[in-house]
Amino acid sequence: MKKTLHFLTNVLNNLVLFVTILCLCGCENVMFLTAKDTFNLHIEQKEIEGNKIITISGLCGHSAWGVDKIEKKERKHCLFLRISLKPKKRGDFKFDIPIENNIEKIYWEKDLIWEREK
Repeated sequence: MKKTLHFLTNVLNNLVLFVTILCLCGCENVMFLTAKDTFNLHIEQKEIEGNKIITISGLCGHSAWGVDKIEKKERKHCLFLRISLKPKKRGDFKFDIPIENNIEKIYWEKDLIWEREK
């Protein structure tokens, strides 16, 4: 009986230690911003020295969260944006996205936010 109790206590202690290490090392609060969760969203196109640029600005609608980084992935003739948030960052944001000549559309998550004029 004592051996079984000792074994179970060790297993439980190791499990608690494992979960604690997992949370400290790998668990990170991450959310993603969408256009519908953005206040005062402005998307404007400008041209600087012949290069098209899209400027996206606004205010994150998630309280106490702000923009951490912007991921861009290009597929076929489309550019897909994913904006990750972190707690305790500034809520307002403004960033420029250069548009290569082969890009026809820009999506922010699933929302089409820009399309090249034909």
